[in-house]
Amino acid sequence: MKKMLISIMLLVVIFLVGCQSVVDQNDIPTQGDSDTENNQSDVKTDPNEQTTTDSNEGTTTDPDSNDKTAIEEPLPMQSIEIQGLEKLNEMRGMLSCDDEIRLAQYVQSVSDCGVQSKDDLFAFVKIIDSMPQIPILDGNITWICFSHSISEDTGKVTNVVYVTTEAANGEWTRVEYVLSVTDVSQKISDEKVSIGEGFILNSPVKNSDGNLTLHVETRNPHPSGKGTMVQWIGDVDGIYTRIYYFTNTPGDVDAGTLFNDIQISKTSK
Repeated sequence: MKKMLISIMLLVVIFLVGCQSVVDQNDIPTQGDSDTENNQSDVKTDPNEQTTTDSNEGTTTDPDSNDKTAIEEPLPMQSIEIQGLEKLNEMRGMLSCDDEIRLAQYVQSVSDCGVQSKDDLFAFVKIIDSMPQIPILDGNITWICFSHSISEDTGKVTNVVYVTTEAANGEWTRVEYVLSVTDVSQKISDEKVSIGEGFILNSPVKNSDGNLTLHVETRNPHPSGKGTMVQWIGDVDGIYTRIYYFTNTPGDVDAGTLFNDIQISKTSK
């Protein structure tokens, strides 16, 4: 009887030890569970550590925002040049064209001039027509250019309008309207310092209307070896302007006499 009781007790102890072993085994995490916990611990829960979208994304800041053009009119996005007033008059005529197909065909036909879109065409004609006309010579306007450039070094934008007039005797003038100069007085002061006192006019030369004022005059032989290049720097209708005059008779060119009676108007047909 005692043997039987002892056997039963041994069986009970073995059973209890087996159950405890099963419970302990279930409490041991598997390799997979361990990896999951480690991966979860790497997740960034701090909102400040999450990737965010910049609220300014898609906007640009002009590094030269203070160097805005002196002209408020929209400008072409690239350089455009034409040979003569006849081509400008042709472009003017297209501004009133309501036929979109015909207009698109015309834009394509003048693409070699730099016009890439209808907006370019409209902007070019409008800006040229807004420029002061300085009738120094009795001749024909043979070249009109809007030059748009961006410096690779500074990122600054430069916009200049060039108008060249040629006379029958071989003399010619080129007027450069530097639209990207906003502080004209400061620019003229800088040019005076750069060029030197010897080239500053004793007193500014003005026309009778007072909308043209020249401060600097230089004279140099033309690089071709023939003729003289006279340059004036000043303010015309509030635009920083350089005027170049090629002549074979520089002794006959006097700024006071030449500009006093000039009437400034807009580029005309």
